[in-house]
Amino acid sequence: MKLILKTIFITALCLTLPTLLFAGKKKELTKEQIEKIRQMTETIIKKTHHSLDNERNNRRRKFKLKFHSIKNPQYFLESNFTIGRFLFGKPNYKIGVNPIVFDHHISDIALEGILAHELVHSEDYYNGSTIRTIIPIGFKVSRKKKRIQYERKTDLKTVLYGYSKGLIAYKKFQYPLLSPKELKKKKEEYLTPEEIELIDSIKEDHPKLIQKWLKGKIPVDLKQFKAEIKAHLENS
Repeated sequence: MKLILKTIFITALCLTLPTLLFAGKKKELTKEQIEKIRQMTETIIKKTHHSLDNERNNRRRKFKLKFHSIKNPQYFLESNFTIGRFLFGKPNYKIGVNPIVFDHHISDIALEGILAHELVHSEDYYNGSTIRTIIPIGFKVSRKKKRIQYERKTDLKTVLYGYSKGLIAYKKFQYPLLSPKELKKKKEEYLTPEEIELIDSIKEDHPKLIQKWLKGKIPVDLKQFKAEIKAHLENS
């Protein structure tokens, strides 16, 4: 029992710590900005993230999503769940948005791309259980190598949903706003524009390779992507 409680505490802390650390006074999203985010997420859900679409699914507990402002300078957006979801399975989730993205005039296509990424996380939380899904995700994001795999696969799923252009636009928007240290970290943890373009160019013709990356390990840089694609083509 002690081990279970410790595991639950560590998981909740790993997934909520960034928000807690910067939970003081912060600039808030405007009503207009929240409404824009809400409308865009609803469109994305109906277009691609069908497991979150309450009109399509006859689930007893309907997917509920709220939006809030975040201040953490290391994160522009984040997807999370409520304590009620974690402890009692209530289908309540949230997406945090840093107002800085609007201060720097994020384009609609870039905002759509990153929201599609965050909604993939929401799908993970909503479609899984606390013990089998959320707690393992907590461990993944607390360990560098596993966090890199998890976030890169989330980007890959976003690409497969058809948001390559949006993800690339977001990264090109985000990169100039980061410190050199944070830029290096983001390029390690998430797919880069060059990697997204490469995946986009082979995803239709080589679905087995894509599935290999989703189920196993995904390359961690462009050089490794090219090497695995070359090996795959030679063995096909």
